[in-house]
Amino acid sequence: MENLDETDYQVVILWHCHYNYYNAMLQQSKEATHAFPTNENLKIFLAVANISTNRVQETLQISADLIESDESKLAGLLIKNAAHRLNGNKDRTIISQIDAKIRDERRKANYTSLIRAAIVLLLLKKFDKAKEYAERSYKLNSQDLDVLMINNWIDLNYSERMNNNYFSSINKEHSRRLNVLLSTAKFHQHNDSCEQAILILNALIVRYPKLCLPLIEKMICQLSCKDWDQVLDTANRILSIDANNLDAIKAKIIVTLCRDGDYSSGMKNIQLFLRNLLAAEPKNVEIIINNVQLFSRIINRDEETLNELIKIMEKLIQQNSNVCEPMIELGNIFLLMNKIKESEHWFRNAIRIDESSFSALMGLAHCQVLDKSPGAVELARQQLDFLMEIQTNSLDPRLYFMSSKLCHNDSSKALNYLTMALKLILKNVENLSYSYEYLTKLNPDFCLEIVNEYLAHSPTAMAENNDKTFENNKEQSTILILLNKIIDAYPAYGAALLMLAKVNMQNGDYEEALNALKKLLDTVDPTNVMAHLLIAKIFALQGNYQLASQSLEVGLSYNFKVRDEFLYHLIDGIVEKSDGNFDASINSLRTAMTLMDNKIINNDLYSTNISISDKATLYLELILAYGKLKKFDEANALMSEAKMQFINTMEEGRIMIANAELCLETGDIEKAINYLNDIQAEEPYYLQAHTKLAQIHLHQRKDRHAFAKCFRELVKHCPGSKTYSMLGDAYMAIQEPDRAIEAYEESLKNNPMDKILANKMGKALIKTHQYDRAINYYKDIVKNKGCGDLKLDMAELFMRMKQFDKAETSLVQELQDGRMANDQLNLEMRVKQLILLAKVQERADKINMSITTLKEAKEMQIRYVQRTATGSGIIEQKKILAEICLKMADHCTIIRDFDGAIVHYKDALQYKSGDVNALLSLAKLYMQVNDLDRGAQSCTALLNADPNNEAASVMMADLAFRKVDFETAAYHFRQLLLRRPTYWTALARLIEVSRRTGNIGDLDEWLSRAEAATEASNRDAGFYYCSGLRDWRTGKLNSALRHFNAARRDPEWGQQAIYNMIEICLDPDDDSALSSEAFNEEDVEYQDSRTMALKTAQRLLQELNPKGSPHEMLTHRLLGNFFLLSTKLKTNIERALQDCTALASQETLRDHVGPALGLATAHILLKQTPRARNHLKRVAKNIWTFEDAEYLERCWLLLAEIYVQSNKYELANELLRKVVQHNATCVRAHELSGYIAEREQNYREAAALYSQAWKFGGKTKLSVGYKLAYCCLKSKKYADAIQGCNEVLRQNSDFPRIRKEILEKSINSIRT
Repeated sequence: MENLDETDYQVVILWHCHYNYYNAMLQQSKEATHAFPTNENLKIFLAVANISTNRVQETLQISADLIESDESKLAGLLIKNAAHRLNGNKDRTIISQIDAKIRDERRKANYTSLIRAAIVLLLLKKFDKAKEYAERSYKLNSQDLDVLMINNWIDLNYSERMNNNYFSSINKEHSRRLNVLLSTAKFHQHNDSCEQAILILNALIVRYPKLCLPLIEKMICQLSCKDWDQVLDTANRILSIDANNLDAIKAKIIVTLCRDGDYSSGMKNIQLFLRNLLAAEPKNVEIIINNVQLFSRIINRDEETLNELIKIMEKLIQQNSNVCEPMIELGNIFLLMNKIKESEHWFRNAIRIDESSFSALMGLAHCQVLDKSPGAVELARQQLDFLMEIQTNSLDPRLYFMSSKLCHNDSSKALNYLTMALKLILKNVENLSYSYEYLTKLNPDFCLEIVNEYLAHSPTAMAENNDKTFENNKEQSTILILLNKIIDAYPAYGAALLMLAKVNMQNGDYEEALNALKKLLDTVDPTNVMAHLLIAKIFALQGNYQLASQSLEVGLSYNFKVRDEFLYHLIDGIVEKSDGNFDASINSLRTAMTLMDNKIINNDLYSTNISISDKATLYLELILAYGKLKKFDEANALMSEAKMQFINTMEEGRIMIANAELCLETGDIEKAINYLNDIQAEEPYYLQAHTKLAQIHLHQRKDRHAFAKCFRELVKHCPGSKTYSMLGDAYMAIQEPDRAIEAYEESLKNNPMDKILANKMGKALIKTHQYDRAINYYKDIVKNKGCGDLKLDMAELFMRMKQFDKAETSLVQELQDGRMANDQLNLEMRVKQLILLAKVQERADKINMSITTLKEAKEMQIRYVQRTATGSGIIEQKKILAEICLKMADHCTIIRDFDGAIVHYKDALQYKSGDVNALLSLAKLYMQVNDLDRGAQSCTALLNADPNNEAASVMMADLAFRKVDFETAAYHFRQLLLRRPTYWTALARLIEVSRRTGNIGDLDEWLSRAEAATEASNRDAGFYYCSGLRDWRTGKLNSALRHFNAARRDPEWGQQAIYNMIEICLDPDDDSALSSEAFNEEDVEYQDSRTMALKTAQRLLQELNPKGSPHEMLTHRLLGNFFLLSTKLKTNIERALQDCTALASQETLRDHVGPALGLATAHILLKQTPRARNHLKRVAKNIWTFEDAEYLERCWLLLAEIYVQSNKYELANELLRKVVQHNATCVRAHELSGYIAEREQNYREAAALYSQAWKFGGKTKLSVGYKLAYCCLKSKKYADAIQGCNEVLRQNSDFPRIRKEILEKSINSIRT
């Protein structure tokens, strides 16, 4: 022991007394009085130490000495009084005389006498009396150190609040004394300033290196902060000084049990602690019982440890057979082990010793409550009524708990009792910091019993009616507060985390339940079977049956005994039902029912935790499964059983609703309605029943008014925010948004901060086109905190109203305000804001700004994904990231930044591999930039990801088409059409391919197959488009126009149909501008039809609505110019020339064939052929591409005609061969080639070429028919010449010159 002075000894002895170490207190007192024999205070400490250790004679001797001293006389009399009472002195006269002397002495006592008396009362744990004496002493002398310290000690350790700051009165000369510093440290600890307390204690540890007291106080301080590692370090340091130190071993037990959950090591430490405690304090019943109580409440009912505690208690009972407290505690331990008979035996023994022992009577009542024998329940109820009567002021939580156990058929009453029990426990620990006392009073094991009983009586969240919601929320809040306190105090208590998950599940908060279960599996016990089962249950409730099945498998892999669990088979049955395996589902559910019945028979409720809700779920799932198999007899029989089982319980309404659903299955709608109407407004499931009733009126009876009436009744009987909101939803469902707004307004009065409700209100206002009111509403509501989603809705409304500046301003302001926040929720919100901002900028034609915004959104989303790391949400978050990349790629494509677009598409595939949209867009882009090999790779990857993807098959065909491999392209298209004859995109492409290969003979067959696959009354626009395309490409222009006209209103095919109609109207006979001038100028009929065609083209041009893509905008503009050229008016030609020049001057269109064709055509019409030739020669060497094919071929034809006019036949033939290579049905190319052969007098070849032109033109272009007949005549094919003449004359009997010059000559030639 350190060299301590008199006051130091006093504080050490007082400390031992405070923690009930009475033997140690006695030893310290003897040592102190030996060192300072004249010190009166130390004699007082020694006397009280003797009382505390039942040494009455020694106490009386010391008290006699103290009474001789004037200043110690009062203290001596108090000690003498306590000794006589302890000794059981039946001579009341002696005690009365002592009491009279005490009263007399107290009246004339000075401050020293009073403070010494206060010390006695303090040591005897009579705190109120001690406080009274100490305060009187303080009034007499407020500067004395002993007065100040005793007052301070009483306030710090035994008062709920500090009445006075006694430290301010202590002189500086005393400020470094052990008692002052220790009290100061206690003061800081009392005020939750643990760091300050530890600093002071560290100074004491340095000054008294061999004294354990400051180290123990430091350890207690660290324990109150739950600084587990530091507690262990300090405990080990104490044990290095004193190997048997009880406080150090006890602290290690708490860390081992509460932090680590290591019950095996905990038991060994408990054995060591109790062995040392019995050696140090062999007759100290109080401290042994206090520690046994503590350990029994935090060992999670570990059987080995409980058996060890039983041995200690039995030994204590042997040594103290006339004391009831050890027997009571032993009875409590047997209760924890569910050994009711043994428990009852010890409680009865305790009552024999002390008939008035409340704890013993309460323990006996508990045994009677759990006793299932006849008459036990009534006996228990009488006992509880008696206990309630005798302890009206401060009821024990166990009384309320036991009362709830007796309320089997009255869940509401049971829940009230349980709530009161929970509140009492919370009140008991309200002003305590974390300590041994805190854990004992919190009693985690008992708390879980209460919560478990609460779950057995409480309905699920969906059963709550609106009028009871507030009250139920308060009850649930109390439970959650208590459970979180337990988990905070006892992090390794897996049972508490399980219970927290169950409570959250019952409340419908599945996310919080999952968090609790994941915490249990991650930090406490990864093999916990029940946790895996509950996770499976949550997934099943959420409809994630695959994840539920996986969780069951994981639980089974840890422990095959999971198959003995009721819940395992219940969830397995639900999963099987979701897969459509109803027979297997019934087998699993039947097994669950058998297990449940066995558990109830064996009274094994605590270990199974089968709630009334789970029991109801089992019955309902089984009934539903029978219903699905149409086994209605079995379903009805089970329903009757369920009605009996759940009569007068919280779940009765749920059974009634299920009965109504069963009636619906059998088609008995009236009976279903009657069942639902039987559920009254005050019953738990009224809200669900009336909602179901409303759905029947809407969907089965088609009665919208009755549907709305149901919700109006809900509001009438259960008025509140929830029901008004439901009424609003109902009005929205039947398209009455004005009335919905009124309902939402009522709902918002009760719950103005509900963001979901505010969102509904905003949407209703928008639905009624009250945009200004909606904007004002949003402006008001977003002034509140946490309205990020509503601000997004407001910005979206601005965008919808095309107020892009306001939308952008509000979003930018939000982004600025939240730039410092860096948590996950804010990151998620910022991503949403940036995505919407990018959308606004896109609508405002700020594409580059939109791309920049999306880049920032991408960076934010990457950070969010990195923080999420794992979990079910990571896949969804990566999908969002992929969508951002896809949007950026689309924007880059619009501004023709193809390299950037390709990078973004690849990024999207990185975050969402195999994404069909990304692969499809990437393939299209590769085709657009003419990188056909990579395009093919993307298509192959797409087909691997989705073998039946028709768009990919079309693209593979297009790739072959672009590579001028028309046969392969046609093969792909035919394969698609064999699978789906009405795949119009493939059919349109096949027509184009057939046109270019010249194999147009089988097109009628494919169209016939498509026609057969569609109904005549319901023909698709795609069919008309394809029919028009076939007719156009085979020269049937009037029929083509009719079919295109039928498709022109369609959103998918309409635009292209209109483009094709304009092309036909502008160039109906496929004659170029160069030749039409000379050939048809005098034909008045042609002039009339031509005027009509041009007017039609003009009207169609005005009807066109290009959708913003650069390609569509350019095509529309070029068609406008070609229309101007087709009028052949000089002013129009010059306008077209000017616009085409402007287009050709653009950097991106410098080598585009469209503007070049327009320029060349304009120059030809203006008789400026050399200029036209220069423009055409510039683009003639362009590589043939699918997009530019039509314009390029027309350029080649126009240049060929110029060469023909200049007699440059070789150059013309070279161009015409290129045209025919890419478009085998080009009438004009064959006609020009025939013309060249004819000029070269190669009539046989000319006839063959004219024959192709005549055939592919649909034999409608009579000038070609005339030339064919003429060349046949010249090549002496008279029969062919006659046939050609007849075909022309059948269409026009007055065709000039053909009859006389060719037909008659051919006939004469055959005759001769």
